[in-house]
Amino acid sequence: MEQSAGGVRKMLEEARKQRDVVKTLCLNDKLSQIDVAIRSGKDRRGQLEAAVKRNDTELSNHEFTILTVLRQRSEQIVAEANQCIGEESAFVGDTNVKTSVDPTIPQDEAPYPSTDPTLVTGTPPCTSCAL
Repeated sequence: MEQSAGGVRKMLEEARKQRDVVKTLCLNDKLSQIDVAIRSGKDRRGQLEAAVKRNDTELSNHEFTILTVLRQRSEQIVAEANQCIGEESAFVGDTNVKTSVDPTIPQDEAPYPSTDPTLVTGTPPCTSCAL
């Protein structure tokens, strides 16, 4: 988890050098999340060592499982940090749209939907209304 934090910290330093505010904020958030996982992992490691000294197998397994989940979470956060995009990627420039219509295509003269009066029969009678 410390190595994960080191990698994200390097990306954060690079984003700061580039003065990329969006990427800096994103990476700073990810680094904070990893730091929380590290602090929790250190606490859990101490609890795991204490449980091992007491030969408490059930608690040892529990603490080890929590440490494994914290490690997996830090790996997931690193993957999210790699997805942080900066300003230059998000704002490429102005968009221009040009529309052209092929003049050889005939105009659609039929109304849509069809308004054939024989298809409209009025409102259906109420079969469940007993007055």
